Amino acid sequence: MLNANAPRPGLIASTLSLAGLIILSLTIVFAAHDQAWRAAHYFHPAKDPLWTGLLAQLVHLNTAHAALNLAGLFTLSLAAWFLNRLPWVVPTLLASGVAVCVGLQLESPPIAWYVGLSGALYGGWAALCLEIGTNRQTRPALKSLAGLACLGIGCKAAIGLSTSEVLGSMPVAHQAHLYGYAGGLVFAACLLIGPYCACRLRTRAA
Repeated sequence: MLNANAPRPGLIASTLSLAGLIILSLTIVFAAHDQAWRAAHYFHPAKDPLWTGLLAQLVHLNTAHAALNLAGLFTLSLAAWFLNRLPWVVPTLLASGVAVCVGLQLESPPIAWYVGLSGALYGGWAALCLEIGTNRQTRPALKSLAGLACLGIGCKAAIGLSTSEVLGSMPVAHQAHLYGYAGGLVFAACLLIGPYCACRLRTRAA
């Protein structure tokens, strides 16, 4: 017999995602105020293992840098919550963060070091836009807006490669934004295609 008071799977997933986002935000705040911890977790793509790159994305150059990315994380989470996609956020950020690390390690020559969550945030926004834009239940106007936003995010990441933008006194690693963007799109595409492929396999098996 089903328990009418039992929490719904969607509610559980949203609660877990919210908890993960709170932990992520608190870690970024802690790292921004602990100079020794921050200095010890810079990612050096040429020599560091990939997992250290994930930790480095929680580290920021200064309080202003951390505040900028925390604002981006909050806005992404709020948009995902409003669109009932909050459970997507944490796994998408993780997948995009891995894409940033892999991309930076494959560069030749690699950059000296990297910190910050901006690359993963590009992936988070790209994935959210792709999912909204391809969902059959989404209104046509919102689909068009999501498609334009996804294209605009990609263009911004690509155009940044030809600029020499600096944050404080440090150059911005725009290539990380592009890797994160690509990682978010691939992750979202896999989640969207996965159920369809599973359904086809079950149909063939039957």
